[in-house]
Amino acid sequence: MSLTLSPQSCGLRSLADSVSELLSTVGEDILGALEKRGVESRSFGGLDRLVPLLRPLFTDGMAAAVQRIVVLLEREVEVYRRQLERQSRLLEAVLSPVVRLKRIGELLLGVTSQACCC
Repeated sequence: MSLTLSPQSCGLRSLADSVSELLSTVGEDILGALEKRGVESRSFGGLDRLVPLLRPLFTDGMAAAVQRIVVLLEREVEVYRRQLERQSRLLEAVLSPVVRLKRIGELLLGVTSQACCC
């Protein structure tokens, strides 16, 4: 049983893409709502001009957040993978015991040599 799957094969890339898409959608919704309010109501004083300036900052911040989330998830997956490998080795050791038998002659020789040395 091979437990050496890379984080990419565990679906983290697709998860990162999903998170990125969701954050982008939420960000666009927020910026769109701000832009709409700025156009509808002049009481916000130039909000409709501010939104295009905020858009790249917001997009970059969201991209950085996605990357940070992916890094944290990759670390967690690696920790769990190591724990799983360790537990697998322990389980293998328990389920596959090694029995070592010695011939009776070897045992007698060991007892005799110990008795002579005392």
